[in-house]
Amino acid sequence: MLNKAQMLNKIKEHYGFQTDSEFANHLGVQPQVLSNWKSRKTFDAELIYSKCKQLNPAWLLCQEGSMLNKKRAALEVHEEKTPYFLKKSIENLEKQLVRLQDTYQIIEESKDFFHKVIQETERQLHQQKKLLKES
Repeated sequence: MLNKAQMLNKIKEHYGFQTDSEFANHLGVQPQVLSNWKSRKTFDAELIYSKCKQLNPAWLLCQEGSMLNKKRAALEVHEEKTPYFLKKSIENLEKQLVRLQDTYQIIEESKDFFHKVIQETERQLHQQKKLLKES
């Protein structure tokens, strides 16, 4: 049997939230409230049910049956198409783009550095070969 903190984590995972802050935002509570629920192993079942309509109320209240209310879930719009999830997806893609651009810049700068090192090494090699021939 899951405790309330584990149930919260399972709900968070089902809805695809990466952080407790995202989950708290979806529920309309401060992250500290969610943290308190977890540490006290309790939660506001009515609030969660109102914000997570796919949940089976019997599971939420008594852990009876499956976590999801299959009839209700089938009628709901898919979360990945809701504005919240689209916004989060856009934010993640923007962050990924910035990281890729930063990485590309580092590679470009490294390319110049290595090109100079290669040229210097070739110059030293040529010098050493010349010295060898002269000796």
